[in-house]
Amino acid sequence: MSELEDASFDMRDLWGAEAVWMRERVLVARTPRAMLEVLARCLDERLGATARHAASQAALGNSARLHPAVVYMAGELDMCDGPGRVHFVTGKIGMSQRRMAQLFHEQIGVSPKTFHRVRRFQHTLAPVRGSRQVDWAGVAVECGYYDQAHLSHDFRRIAGMTPSAYLAAATEHLNHVPLRD
Repeated sequence: MSELEDASFDMRDLWGAEAVWMRERVLVARTPRAMLEVLARCLDERLGATARHAASQAALGNSARLHPAVVYMAGELDMCDGPGRVHFVTGKIGMSQRRMAQLFHEQIGVSPKTFHRVRRFQHTLAPVRGSRQVDWAGVAVECGYYDQAHLSHDFRRIAGMTPSAYLAAATEHLNHVPLRD
């Protein structure tokens, strides 16, 4: 996964003609919701094919599995509990900070710190969804940020906008705001 980090490529490079077929199916849908539903079905079909391939590879003894420490760390970093989490979890695993970060990055595609930052940000979106007025300082504390300034920094870094701008642009879909021209 780390080889794909920050990469830009044509889907045809990964999926060949199937990418063209998928794009055509999405473009015929009439509404953004229908497009997302078509895309979800296409990805489910693709995942099913991938799972069947993985099962056949496993039967041949070629299964590529995540390291148990990576699985454990990803689960532990999916918590909304404040700074220092990566260091704390690495200490519980018993690997060096450097080795754990390298292994996590190789298998997940981002560093443990980035993974935790994104998951904490996603947990932050849930309680503010559909709100018009938000106590951002309270949300920051509840979701494990040092303070409101750190929450605002993550909003700008991850979403490309301030928390207030996010509220104004948010749709019914969590993790989605319309792109500006």
